[in-house]
Amino acid sequence: MLLLAGLLTGSGTPLQSGDRLAPLQSGDRLAPLQSGDRLASLQSGDRLAPLIDQLQDVRRQAGLPLLQRRAVLDSAALLRAREIAEREPGQRIESTPELMGTALNRVGIDLYRRAAEHIDIRQFRTDPVSVFTGTWAADALSLDTGFTAIGIAIITDANGYATLVSIFLEDLQAPADLEAVEQQVFTEINRIRRRNGLRRLRWHDELAAVARAHSADMAARAYFDHLSPEGRNPADRTASARIDFTRIAENIEYNRNSPDPVLKAVQDWWDSPGHRANIVEPAFTHTGIGVAVDAETGLYFTQLFLLPPSPGE
Repeated sequence: MLLLAGLLTGSGTPLQSGDRLAPLQSGDRLAPLQSGDRLASLQSGDRLAPLIDQLQDVRRQAGLPLLQRRAVLDSAALLRAREIAEREPGQRIESTPELMGTALNRVGIDLYRRAAEHIDIRQFRTDPVSVFTGTWAADALSLDTGFTAIGIAIITDANGYATLVSIFLEDLQAPADLEAVEQQVFTEINRIRRRNGLRRLRWHDELAAVARAHSADMAARAYFDHLSPEGRNPADRTASARIDFTRIAENIEYNRNSPDPVLKAVQDWWDSPGHRANIVEPAFTHTGIGVAVDAETGLYFTQLFLLPPSPGE
């Protein structure tokens, strides 16, 4: 049995030109190991759920919050497990912040407070999962109060050895004052409008309440869309609040583990032609912005743009 642990603080290490591993692009998937390969992955069918359940039991008994298992962290753990299992015979196993940071970068995780990995290699006879039963009881990472999420992977080889890698992650904390975040977005959007020779938008309290409600709904029900699961659109939500309008438009954003979530939200909108058009639409006169935080400390942003009816309409 071999146990290793490594810790990485801050952002991951970017890949350099000439590195052996290339970053995964948007939409890429890890190529599955084929039957007949020297290595086999146990990710399919979620065979690793019992190990996660055991970990959660350890934390529950210690009075700690449960960890959220994330598929993207599973992918990072699988990259590390493959890398370790494919090492040359006699080559020592390395667990360094750089290697773990590279795996996290490749699956799109660039910013976080801390990350750490647990590596365990054991020989098995029939069941490569059961040999890791009890692995968490003696692992300090499992009782770390700061970690919020985990990913796990096991790879087996033809010689009867199983390599388990689990990656623990502590997210950056969401801002405590969400109304201050809303006002920062308001300021940034008006700065952009002034730079483009447009009049500033005026804050609309009732419209902000509609925006907050939509952000909170997306956070609570884990969706990201202008349409609610019931099919209600921005105009429906605004009309239900008895706010009159001639035109209404909406920008939404989700980001997590960003060092400056406001600037990221505004930049993402500016980089999107449709969202940018809403920001610099001369006709809009009022806006309302609402921000909500989800269980993963991610931030949902909703900004509504409004043109009220003309007098007498």
